[in-house]
Amino acid sequence: MTNLTDDPLIIQGAQTAGCIHTKPQAFDEVENELIFFQEENIHTILIGDFNARCGTGRDFIFPNDDLAQILNFDGADVIDNYFHSFQKLILCDIPLDRANEDKGRCNTFGSKLLSFCKNNNMFICNGRVGSDKGVGRVTSSQTSLIDYCIVSPDLFPLLSEFEVIDFDPLYSDVHCRLHVIFSTGVTTDLHNNDSTPNTVNIPVRWNNEMKDQFVNMVEDKLSTEDLFNKLVTLNVESDTFQSDIDNFVDFFNSIFIDSAHNCFGDKVVRYNQPNRQNKVFQPWFDKNCHQKRSEFHKSKRKHYLSKTDESRADLKYRAKAYKIAMGKAFNDFQFKAEKDLRTTATMGGHMTRAIDAQILNPDVAPDYRNAPKFDPMLGFQNGRKERVMMVSAEDMDVAKVPLRHRGYCAHLYIEWRKCMQDHFFMTSKCGHPKHDFENCEFEDYVLRMKEYEREKRLLKRQKRIREKQLREDIGG
Repeated sequence: MTNLTDDPLIIQGAQTAGCIHTKPQAFDEVENELIFFQEENIHTILIGDFNARCGTGRDFIFPNDDLAQILNFDGADVIDNYFHSFQKLILCDIPLDRANEDKGRCNTFGSKLLSFCKNNNMFICNGRVGSDKGVGRVTSSQTSLIDYCIVSPDLFPLLSEFEVIDFDPLYSDVHCRLHVIFSTGVTTDLHNNDSTPNTVNIPVRWNNEMKDQFVNMVEDKLSTEDLFNKLVTLNVESDTFQSDIDNFVDFFNSIFIDSAHNCFGDKVVRYNQPNRQNKVFQPWFDKNCHQKRSEFHKSKRKHYLSKTDESRADLKYRAKAYKIAMGKAFNDFQFKAEKDLRTTATMGGHMTRAIDAQILNPDVAPDYRNAPKFDPMLGFQNGRKERVMMVSAEDMDVAKVPLRHRGYCAHLYIEWRKCMQDHFFMTSKCGHPKHDFENCEFEDYVLRMKEYEREKRLLKRQKRIREKQLREDIGG
């Protein structure tokens, strides 16, 4: 839902909880949002899938004198504007009756949509404006019209284009896209202070009926004699010959371009912003994605020309393959990035230990590659339980346990892999053995880090005792 204030530069957005086509109460939720925004005199646009088939039912209230007497509003401006808002459509040459190719009966959501429009003084654009005027094209499965664009009546003068675009499986499963353009006369880039619009003027296409006029314009600007005189003045042996010939070519081209502008007119063409991010230039968009994209566009052009059942089926197949290729490439890229990050973190840990051991504190850094130097029971008055392996080396060889898992958790790893073999088609039953193994690995890692820290602190303690003893010896 998009909301436009009286200032066309201010655009607000609101998203209502729930979904229009999942529960009828969603219309009430959207209506509550509209009441909140209407307090600030904001015009509203609703666009999307409403799952509502409303036929050509009237979406506004047509007042009469009896209704005015019954309501007894005495010509109040607010109520009078509400009942006569349809006059704004007539002023914009927009028909009050909508066209609709969907000949199905009005469903429950369709009735609620019509009531919603009447209650909130909003109008349906489908079948009324743009290229869809007098048509009312279906938008879903080529049978029903359930996607709508609903606007406040004050926005119809700003509505420049409305079109139901042909179905494209790349964008939706069954729905057609709605193309809507509102002309506000201002830029939508609030962060760009540059007043120059992102447009460029180019000549329109060649018009064979105006060729004589074009030739006359070219001859008026440069005759054959003038062209010959300019060529004669060029000196091949001159040091500036290359720049002179470049300037002559630019001058010669400008004559034809200026004549085309004056003869055929200009056409304003919008160009993309330089900072626009296209998925084709993303790092995960690999060679396979480019190939699938090319195949999809070829199939799309073929279907546009032939529009047969075979071309439609091929287009759906190519679109699905393109989606799958992009999804796989993106997932593989994320997996590789995560793996590289983990490798970098591991390498950083090794590097930190190496710097600490060899450069910063070589005398108090534990050597993690060898056994501890101190008694494992030092500092434990009541002693502590010795860790023992639950499986032998022979058992691990038979179970083909990888070297990285041949620790104090190897027995849990063997149980987990045995469960995976026993429940080959129902591996979800092995969640508990896997959790036990991973939890054991985590606790083992924490214990090894504690042992490393204990060894480091004992080395520092040994160093302090040695230095103290040395000071006492020197002092004594």
